[in-house]
Amino acid sequence: VYFLMVRYANKDYLTCEDMQLFLETEQGMMGVTKELCQAIIEQYEPSAEGKANHFMTVDGFTNYLLCDECSLFDAAHRSVCHDMDRPFNEYFIAASNNTYLVEDQMKGPSSVDGYVSALKRDCRFVELDLWEPAEDGSEGDEPVIYHGRTLTSRLPLTKALVAISEFAFERSQYPLLVRLEVHMGTPWQKILAHRLRTTLGSRLFVPANDPTDWTTDDNHPTPESFRNKILLVGKRLPKGDMNEGEATEEDESAEAQRRATKRSVDRHMPLCK
Repeated sequence: VYFLMVRYANKDYLTCEDMQLFLETEQGMMGVTKELCQAIIEQYEPSAEGKANHFMTVDGFTNYLLCDECSLFDAAHRSVCHDMDRPFNEYFIAASNNTYLVEDQMKGPSSVDGYVSALKRDCRFVELDLWEPAEDGSEGDEPVIYHGRTLTSRLPLTKALVAISEFAFERSQYPLLVRLEVHMGTPWQKILAHRLRTTLGSRLFVPANDPTDWTTDDNHPTPESFRNKILLVGKRLPKGDMNEGEATEEDESAEAQRRATKRSVDRHMPLCK
C-alpha cells in the first residue's frame, strides 16, 4: 500500500490532487472532483491533522482501499441471491476431501479442527473415512476416522460428529452433505448408525421418516427443501427386505492399478441395513 501511494504522491502522504490522480489513473474513475477527494479523506483518514490539512496518510489510504466501496466483491452477494429451489445437480457445492486431516496426508494428525475450519468457511460437503478400532481396545469402542493405511492419527467418531452437529449450520442454513467412506464390518456399521442418530438427532435426514417420495419425477430434492438437514452420502443396499448384504466399493489401490493397466478391480464391502 505504501509503495502504491508513493507512486502517485512521491511522498509519504496523498494530497487531494494526488488522490484525484490515483482515482482517475488507477481506478479508472471519471469526473473526479476536489470535493470528492476531500470527502474521502474526511471519511477514511484517522488523524486529525490529516483531515484538517486535507491529506491522507498511509493508514487512511489503507482504510480506503479496504473499504466496501473499493471491494471487487458484489455486496449484493453477501446474502443468498440465487434461486435455491432447483435440483441439487444444478449447483456447485463447496466440498472438502479428507476433511479431518489438518496437515499432510501420510502421517499428520486427524482432528475435529478440520471439520470446524471447513464448516466455518462455508463448506457444504465433508468426509468421514471410517475404520474399525484396534482389537486390543486401545482406541475405544467406536469407529475411528483416519486416512487408511497411513500413519495419520485416529479420531473417535463421536468427536467428529459432535463438531459437525455444532457447526453444521453456523454459516449456512442450507443442507450439509456428509460422505461416509465405510471400511468396517456390519457390527461396527450398526454402531455407526446408532452414533449418527443419537449425535446428530433431528438434523439427520432419515428417508423413512420423510413422507415425501423424492424418487418421482414430480419431486426433486433441492437445497431449499432440505434446509438445516444433514444428508448422508455413501453406498447403500438395493431395495429389499434383507438386513445385510453386499455393495461394491472400489479399493483405492485397485483404482490406482486401474489407471495404470486400464483394468478395474472391485472389492465387496458387506453392508448392514
